[in-house]
Amino acid sequence: MLSTPDREASEARARATAHAEPAFTRMQSEPRRLRRFVWSLLAAAGGTLLAVLALNIAIDPYDLFHTGLVPTAIENDRATKIGLLYRLKTSPDILILGSSRSRHAQPAFLQQLTGRTGFNAGVTGGDATDEWVFTRMLYQRFPSQEHHVLMFISGGVGSDGVNPQLAEDARARPFLPAGAPSGDWSLRHKLQTYLSYDTTRVSLRVARACVINSCTTRGFHPDGSLLEGPPVSRHAATSRLRAMLRSELARVANRTVSTTALEGAPAHHGKVFLRLLGFLNAHGVTPVIVMVPFQPKLMRALQAAGDHHREQTAAYLAQLHRRFHFVYIDLSDVRTFGGSPLGFIDPTHVTTATMRLMLRYIVEHDHGVL
Repeated sequence: MLSTPDREASEARARATAHAEPAFTRMQSEPRRLRRFVWSLLAAAGGTLLAVLALNIAIDPYDLFHTGLVPTAIENDRATKIGLLYRLKTSPDILILGSSRSRHAQPAFLQQLTGRTGFNAGVTGGDATDEWVFTRMLYQRFPSQEHHVLMFISGGVGSDGVNPQLAEDARARPFLPAGAPSGDWSLRHKLQTYLSYDTTRVSLRVARACVINSCTTRGFHPDGSLLEGPPVSRHAATSRLRAMLRSELARVANRTVSTTALEGAPAHHGKVFLRLLGFLNAHGVTPVIVMVPFQPKLMRALQAAGDHHREQTAAYLAQLHRRFHFVYIDLSDVRTFGGSPLGFIDPTHVTTATMRLMLRYIVEHDHGVL
């Protein structure tokens, strides 16, 4: 029988043990709960990534998996125009280069102004690498002919990036700059591209467009110019432009300037553009480089928001005049060539009629190059 002090000590140890056991149990279960939380988090993240990947593969905005369910976000006019260029029977005198903002330049109208034939190699999202590839293709196709180049830019002279559709085209690969993808994109490259936030945003834009509109794509004439779509009334065109302009201005005001507005305006200038200028000058070509306009209200909003790409590009090109021969014409202001604020399909793309005004001005101010 325990004495009173011993009994009290024993009871104290029992109470301490009773309190310690739950704490010890909690300490043991804490890592298990943490592991469950981590695995749940990883499973949720993995499920989200798989959902994003499935969406992007189904929409296939860059035509990497060739699902064909909806038209690509970046219309694969590269493949079409490469085919048209290789089917030319005679060499075009003037090669038109640039992004989708150059696609309304009609070689037939340019021929009326200059007497020279032409081919429009402008492509959606066109960059300096696209311009390099099409130029090299033309010279391989017609090596002994005289050529002229009319290049449209919309903020910057382009980066060294390679569009996936260009990298996928076997006809383009021999002309890609050193270090660019030279073969079919691996599955890893495709999956990485389709797991990105930017691709998902493009996929959602395509999906919305296909719900609202008919998901049709444009065709091209043999000279690379766009086939005209069905006529649209002036009222409908103006209403559409104003609606799109309001949306674009709202993005600018919220400091979420769309990639459409800033396309072709990288913070730095790449080496491919310099290589292109050097190649053209070495072949006796003085390219005419034209800065295209945006809708005036958007131009003012972008400048107020701190977008000075055009000014920076003009200064950069002024420096390049010491090394290369080219003519630079700035048509950022529609008043320069007698254009109208309503002469736009959307806030960043001019109509065919506006492009014709631009071409007249270009030919009158290119120092006789074209």
